[in-house]
Amino acid sequence: SFFLLLLSVMFVVRVLFGIELLIRTDVEWSDFFIILSGFIYDVLLAANVLAILCIPLLCLYYFFPKITTALWYIAIVLYALVTALLAEYFCNTSSPLDHVVLAYTPLELKETVLASVTFSFVQIVFPVLALIGSILMIIFIKPKPRVRFSLACIVVAIVVSCGVNYKSLVRNEMFYDSHKNFLTATNQLSYSLITISDYLNEEQTPFTAEAISNVAKQYHSLYPNRTYVNNEYPFWRKADDVDVLGGFFNKTVDGKSPNIVFIIVESLGRRLTGVDNPKYSFTPFLDSLAQQSLYWENCLATAQRTFGVLPAVFASVPHGKYGFADYRNPMADHNSLLKDLAQNGYDISFYYGGNASFTSQNLFMKTNNVSYISNDVFTENYTQRKKQKKYSWGVDDADLFAFAEKRKQEQTKSPYADVYLTLTSHEPFNFPSIETYELRILKTYAFDDSKESRNIQKNLSKFACFLYTDDCLRQFFDYYKTRKDFANTIFVITGDHRMSPLDNDANPLFKYSIPLIIYSPLLKSTKTMQGVVSQYDITPSIEAFLRQNYAFKTYTNCHWIGNSFDTSTNFRCNKKQAFMLNN
Repeated sequence: SFFLLLLSVMFVVRVLFGIELLIRTDVEWSDFFIILSGFIYDVLLAANVLAILCIPLLCLYYFFPKITTALWYIAIVLYALVTALLAEYFCNTSSPLDHVVLAYTPLELKETVLASVTFSFVQIVFPVLALIGSILMIIFIKPKPRVRFSLACIVVAIVVSCGVNYKSLVRNEMFYDSHKNFLTATNQLSYSLITISDYLNEEQTPFTAEAISNVAKQYHSLYPNRTYVNNEYPFWRKADDVDVLGGFFNKTVDGKSPNIVFIIVESLGRRLTGVDNPKYSFTPFLDSLAQQSLYWENCLATAQRTFGVLPAVFASVPHGKYGFADYRNPMADHNSLLKDLAQNGYDISFYYGGNASFTSQNLFMKTNNVSYISNDVFTENYTQRKKQKKYSWGVDDADLFAFAEKRKQEQTKSPYADVYLTLTSHEPFNFPSIETYELRILKTYAFDDSKESRNIQKNLSKFACFLYTDDCLRQFFDYYKTRKDFANTIFVITGDHRMSPLDNDANPLFKYSIPLIIYSPLLKSTKTMQGVVSQYDITPSIEAFLRQNYAFKTYTNCHWIGNSFDTSTNFRCNKKQAFMLNN
């Protein structure tokens, strides 16, 4: 009876999950049937529960029938509620909850939830429906199978649980030929529990000299053209990356090293720039700038969250298990483009409107000799918002750029390197004039019945944030053009990662696809490149450029994972890169 009731609730919750995905995301009806087909995971989970608990429950029921019944009903209701909440998480992130929940402190989790979750009618109604539906089914559905049928169910459940390794099916994504289909079809609760359990029970690799040496040799064999120095330090190699940028640039008038401005746009995926679908671009200014620049359409991020971008872009270092910057007290000894810029006389500033201590961004920048970090300036503004219950990751991009503009008018040191990390295109996807930008989207773009059109209309606020940030960048570039040192400045623009909720693609590599733009008045020619490059390649390419064309001193050896940019106009991929999911 309990087993059949559990199966019924599982099916209803799965149907509700599929309906919510249809309403809130770009899931098609064909995907809905994929979600329903995942009921096989529910059946197998229920079979395992029946096989494991049948004898204990029968014994408990024999002595305490009412208590046993009450406990089982409570368990079924809790299953419905927890699964519905996990479905809400999936709708927000396009992936099930996994061990990422263990990567943050309780305070960080609280800040993330409050800043990221918006409570709309649709988001509230489905968990409520799951809760009410499970209670009504308990009240009105009273399956009373015959003894023979019950025994047959128990025997089949025991055979299935012994013959089929359920955990292995989930770990190895069985039954589905794509990562996307598996994630939407799998049982959300069991997936979360299994991945968290695997993370907690993961065996640590023994760091013996022999183990390190063997792995180092395997890694070195992937790069036969590099000269590695010492197997005890597997990444340590000759800094002999070729300068592929110098031929595109004129020298500065005074012969001094150019100023460099790095702009990292939150969640800027290639899809938003209209490369994949020119009909829909939400970065018109960046698109126009790309035509006057060195532009790589096929650039890869290294992680699906912001924690990965600063170490990858500025130090070309490995992730480690948690993300490089989270290895602290002390942070692993490393070199970086930022350290080399500082040693060559650059004044370095980091402008970020949020809490830079989150995932140790401020610690990483301080460790890399960044002389100014704007984070503390916005603390009062950020605190005031929280008091008003207007949670966000920080100040809007217009405020960030306005503050930076004011400070830079007082800044006279040269050369300088400015690093900007934007915020508005992050949850909760809100800024003061968002309705104006949403209306602009509806008036500007011709919508049809295509999947892309429906996705944009379902995620109007998210796309409006990118239009807003693009306008902020246009105005900020107008300011830089008024500066006397504009003619000696190089701008490097890229995304930290791609926004997963807007990229529910079958190919998981699409989640890492971001644009890369290098613009400067010093450019003597422009070019659009199709060769695949990575965030890891930014530091070695810029260092080689500065070393070859200016009196820029660097070390003889380096630990860069990346290499010089591929400037091919034809598509090709020579990258060997490991990616990080979530944290």
